[in-house]
Amino acid sequence: MKSLRHFAPRYTDRVNELCKNCTGAYIGLDASTIKNRKMYVDALHEIEKVCMQNEGFNFMMSNLPSFEQGEPVDFPRVHTTIEPLGDVEKGILIRGTAYVKFVDPQVAEEAHKLLNGMQINDNIIQTEYCT
Repeated sequence: MKSLRHFAPRYTDRVNELCKNCTGAYIGLDASTIKNRKMYVDALHEIEKVCMQNEGFNFMMSNLPSFEQGEPVDFPRVHTTIEPLGDVEKGILIRGTAYVKFVDPQVAEEAHKLLNGMQINDNIIQTEYCT
């Protein structure tokens, strides 16, 4: 089967890792139905959302820097940053993207409104929340 990874290699690897962590399986797409990069990225996005919902995550922060103030950015550091917004039940960091489950789903929506577009170092943070 033809590989589609070349359309978005970093995104593919991140979603594969998320799916592997959540379901133990890698993603598979029918290459015959994907005609261009936009279709591929849209399909990856839908798979990512399903994995988030299946694992109970209700918030995602992407484009996080690898380092901030000389320290590596890991999930405990992300947790410290977002904890004042509301209680965090769980979270993981995969390739610069944090997947989070806030105890109160409304906090995820508020965090999205507050943090989307925020800049950390040279990175513009993108967020999304799932209900």
